[in-house]
Amino acid sequence: MFTSIEFGNYQSFERLFLDMQQKGQPKPLIAIYGENGAGKSNIVSAFMNLALSLRTYQNQLDLGQVDRQAPGIMTLREDDQLAGSLRQNGDYQRTDTILDVFENCYMLAATAPLRLSYQFVIDGHKGSYELIFKKDHGAVYLAAETLKYLINTTTGILFNITKATAVSAPVFKFSPRLFQNSNVTRTFKDSVQRLWGKHTLLALFYTFSKESNATYISDNIAKNFLTVFNEMLQLSFKTDQGISQPTFQKLLSGNLYNGLLLHNAQEQAKLANTELALNKYFIPLYSDILSLKYRTESINNTQLRYVLYESKRIEGKVIDIPFVLESHGTKQLLALFPLLLSAQAGGTVVIDELDAGIHDLLINRIVENISEDLQGQLIFTTHDTQLMREIAPSSLYVIRSDADGRKRVEPLPSIAKIKANNNVQKLYLEGYFDGIPYTEDVDFDDILNEINEARLF
Repeated sequence: MFTSIEFGNYQSFERLFLDMQQKGQPKPLIAIYGENGAGKSNIVSAFMNLALSLRTYQNQLDLGQVDRQAPGIMTLREDDQLAGSLRQNGDYQRTDTILDVFENCYMLAATAPLRLSYQFVIDGHKGSYELIFKKDHGAVYLAAETLKYLINTTTGILFNITKATAVSAPVFKFSPRLFQNSNVTRTFKDSVQRLWGKHTLLALFYTFSKESNATYISDNIAKNFLTVFNEMLQLSFKTDQGISQPTFQKLLSGNLYNGLLLHNAQEQAKLANTELALNKYFIPLYSDILSLKYRTESINNTQLRYVLYESKRIEGKVIDIPFVLESHGTKQLLALFPLLLSAQAGGTVVIDELDAGIHDLLINRIVENISEDLQGQLIFTTHDTQLMREIAPSSLYVIRSDADGRKRVEPLPSIAKIKANNNVQKLYLEGYFDGIPYTEDVDFDDILNEINEARLF
């Protein structure tokens, strides 16, 4: 889907252009390398924030309902993987306005606009989505939102909305093709006047689509706009701040470890389908896992409690244990499962530290298998150089930094010529492509001596 992304004054990047296309088409696999602190997570956060920005207005409405039901208590909706907050270091970060989503994203000390531009190709047609934030007397505000995509036979502006200052009224331009009904046009003009700036137009449309039936939407909204919007809804992510798991109609959504379901045939079928899929995923990767199975218990004949168990070979015995007791790395593989399925099914998935907590050989096998026939797009950061043996050099990217801290992200073939018989992993570790830490020895004895000799007064 994405062919490039461009930053201006976003987090640690004053300027950045990440080109993810080959011969005009999105690369299905992107692996981003770089030393710690280079900005890999910042790149992932730009995709995460795009996904979160689509749901801010709906989150605000949902959280308002929660507040009315139990004032002072904030909970996450179980039916929406992108609910109104992200868990971060034990606290909840609210994501019910666009400014909440992009909080602390403005590059420190920057006065020029914060700009993010996402370029994409859908159904063979190019498009772009751009957000611009500015400062007004130190206060950050949303200054512009623009979507460009196919109109009739050429690419044009589907909509453009701007604000001159934090308190001024938005000025907007809708393509005559965007809305097919004057009532819908009036509805969105009114919504933009009242709510834009706290929410994007895409976020306002998300709530509109939730409140309208599918026929009304298809009859009154431009097909090309719906194509872009639905493609963006398929964007999923996994970071330290949170995870957006895609949903599959025939599988469990949400918590795969345990939970409650409606006690009916359809939900039980989803449970069985998920169990089968997890067996096909884990058993080839683990020699000691023999099977996975959901145990169920009926609750008041209306709900079904489910818990995931695994049959595991331990000390010559086969023991059934709750999956929640598994190692951190194995739990990470379970968290990756729906994301990898989504990428395989045609969605766009962005993951920070794909290999975190997972054995090199396991993650190598997974990447090797999924890259064979990837239908969607998988973008991830990693420190696992073993993966360089499995991925084409054109899909391997490195964040490079010059002596003044200016950064750029480039695919390996753009940095240096690579021959067919080159060991790319070895070249990278030797600094041939940059993007590695250059360190000196740390004298821990000297540190301890300084501490012991230090005075407290």
